Parts: sequence; C-alpha cells; structure tokens
Amino acid sequence: MAKYLMLQGVASNVGKSVLAAGLCRLFRQDGLKVAPFKAWNMALNSYMTPTGEIGRSQGIQAEAAGILPTADMNPLLIKPTGEGKSQVVVQGRVRGALSLGEPFAQRAMPIVQESLERLSREYELIIMEGAGSPVEINLRHRDVANMGVALLVQAPVLLVADIDRGGALAALVGTMSLLRPQERDLVGGFILNKFRGDAGILQPALEILEKRGKRPVLGVVPYRHDLLIDQEDSLGLEKTSQGPRTIEIGVFCLPYMSNYTDFTSLAKEEGVAVHYLGRKEDLGGFDALIIPDTENLDGDLNYLEDQDYPRQIARLVQDGMPLIGMGRGFVMLGQNYLGLLPVNVKGCSLGQAGITRARVAAKEGWLGRICGSQVKGYLAHGAKTESVMPAFELAGGPEGIQIGSILGTSLHGLFENGLLRRTFIDYLRERKNLPPLTMPILEGGELRQAAYDLLAEQLRESLDMSAVLELVERGGRR
Repeated sequence: MAKYLMLQGVASNVGKSVLAAGLCRLFRQDGLKVAPFKAWNMALNSYMTPTGEIGRSQGIQAEAAGILPTADMNPLLIKPTGEGKSQVVVQGRVRGALSLGEPFAQRAMPIVQESLERLSREYELIIMEGAGSPVEINLRHRDVANMGVALLVQAPVLLVADIDRGGALAALVGTMSLLRPQERDLVGGFILNKFRGDAGILQPALEILEKRGKRPVLGVVPYRHDLLIDQEDSLGLEKTSQGPRTIEIGVFCLPYMSNYTDFTSLAKEEGVAVHYLGRKEDLGGFDALIIPDTENLDGDLNYLEDQDYPRQIARLVQDGMPLIGMGRGFVMLGQNYLGLLPVNVKGCSLGQAGITRARVAAKEGWLGRICGSQVKGYLAHGAKTESVMPAFELAGGPEGIQIGSILGTSLHGLFENGLLRRTFIDYLRERKNLPPLTMPILEGGELRQAAYDLLAEQLRESLDMSAVLELVERGGRR
C-alpha cells in the first residue's frame, strides 16, 4: 500500500497545486511511483483523462509525475454555474446539477475512499492536496477535502501559507489553534510560499512562528513568475503574463470563465503577453481578442454588455482584428447573441466531455494556412450552427466556423498544438511587419516538462527534504 503526504493551505490560492506538482516531479526523479490526489475540487478548469474529466491541477500534477491521469485522482469535481448552482462530476462523469448540502456530503466520502484505495494499490506515494482552508467552521463537520481525508489514511500534513499576500504567519498560528487535537497531530510542519525579499529579515519571524505554532518551518519557497504552470482557478491569474510585449492578446476575464488554461501555452511563446481583461478596458491596443468558455452564458453575456465591450469588439473586428470564441464563447459570437457571425450559433449538450482529434478544414484566415493538418483537443460545451465555412472536421462532421478574422470553435486545448499555436502567433507578427519566430515548435506538454524540472529543483533547494521524507515514512503518527 502507498504512503501519503498532504498539502493543506490556510486559504485558497496559496500555491498548493503548484507545490504538489513540484513534489510529484521531485519524487518521480527519486525513483518513486507517485500519483496526485484531490478528493474534492471546486474549479472551472478541467483536464480530460481516458477515464473522464478531472480538475486541471490534478492533470498537471500527473504530467509532472510522469503518469497517465485518471478520474480517481479527483473523484469529485464541482463546477459552479451560477448563484447557488453547480455541475457535479463524479469519478470523471457528469452527474448533473446537484445540491451540495448535507445529503451530498454524506455520499461523498465513500466515493473518495473508493478512488483513493484504487490509487493506493497502484502507487508507492500519493501526494494529496486539500481545498481552501481546513478550519472553515461552518463546513468542517462535512469536510471531505482536507482533514476528513487526511484522517482517513492518517496522512502527514504540510500546512502552506502565501507570504506574498500578507498575514501568513498569523494565518498559520490561527489555523493550528482551530484544528481539533487529532487533526493538529497530523500537521508535520509549515511551508511559506511565494517569498520575495531578504531571508535574513524573515528569520526572527520564523522563530516566533515555530514557537507559537509548535511545528517546524520546513521551507520558504521563493516567488517565481516564469514557470507558467496552469493555475487551478482564476484567483491565480495575473492580469498580464510576464515577458516582452511584442504581441499582446486580450482574454476577457468573465465572472464564470472556464477552461482558461487554453491560453497558457500562448504566453510561453517568445514576445507574447496574454492579458486577462477586467472591467471597462480599452481594447484598441491588442493584436487579438479571445472570448473564453463560460459556465454561465447569459450571466457573462450581460457582463460583457455592462462593460460596453460588444461595441468595441464589433468595431475592431470590422477593422480586421482577429477574434476567437471558444466553447460558449463561440456561442456568444452568433447572430442570435453578439451578432459577430452571420449565422445563429446554439449551445448543445455533448453528454460527457472527452478528448478528440480533428482535421483543420478552414480554407481562409490564419487557420487556413494549415488546412488539412491534424490537431488534438477536447470538447466540453458543444455548439451547433449551419455548416458554413467550417473551421474543423471531426468524426461527427464539421465543427466551428472560420470567417474572415473570426474563429469560433467548441474545441479546447487548441493552442497545445505547436503548429497551430505558432501559425497564429506568426500571423499576428506578420500583421505588425515582424518576422516569423524561429525557435523550435513544441507541443504544450513539452513546454511544461521543463517547468516541472525547474520547480522540483527549486523545492529541493527550499524545503528540508530530509524532514519531509521522515514525515512520509512515519505517516500521521507523532
């Protein structure tokens, strides 16, 4: 049976997902057969596995571990679709819109236990990730995401805080004080994440933290902005990706935006900056615009209209600016909504989301430059329209539209395809009289592999790995 190590945070977005990916790669480098696990994930970013849909972070962590992701790595995925409403994905399969109250919580733990037991039979080490905070007082009686699952297998816990946000030391001490005695016994140490500054100035605070929190600080991890590993939720999105700004791409940061990791690979291309657009921004300075997928079509259409974005978009597209709509962002482009395409586009149910392959069918625009090439992607939200100038061909027929400077598609993960991504960037460069890029074309997964190695190296330098390994061997016993 497997051994366990769990990362829990004092709040959301403290960096647990990225740290877990780094530890998966580190232990893989050390020869262990390691797998990620997150019992309960509330996120709008998904990752397609051969056995179904899971949270994006667990898919990324499996990549870092060098293994094929499965639905057992995130047995419960909750996707908010509006006020008080959510879609529930159980062990990779959509179960529809369910209430997340007491009855669901009572059914959740057997599902979690079943998936965790399957993984434990196959792997030597399970890197587990919590969700939010383990001491949400109104929720902890039905917790399956944090201490509930840690207690189930007596997993040692590393408690993580984001020191860049402020209040990290108080949050660690406060969390320890609110944990029940049997939960507190599982905590083996603290990690301060995203530190920038003079480590010497921090040292006295660490000594106070260890005294008040009664646990050792097992690492202070420096802040890095150059890894560009997919974030779990939109709290982790920076408004502008780092790097030079030869090409600027604007992505509308919709309130219910989903699958926004579609654009991470774009930000890794030389000279490309991806901006996540907030409220009432001037769109005139961008080289291309993207309307992403959403879990709430009507609500996010209202958001765009409230910001007066449709008027700006229509004017810029008329002047030739490239515009891409993905998933329900494609539906928005139709004549029945924003009116940017000359046909109606209707959303449709796909049943279960899944990985697919397609052939580029477009004969015009930037996509037409690679007509006939094969691409890989996945479908989450379907859209149907008249078969006018299809962008792609799937086994089931035409998909999407490419008309002039507008591309609409239900396919996600397109920019993971190196040739398609480079064709798009070189087209934008050509529009600015810039030469094409000459660096090697890599697939999205290849781009991430180097980041996983860098992250593992950083964790080796930042964490007391001998103490971490001792925790793993000892388990949750103090």
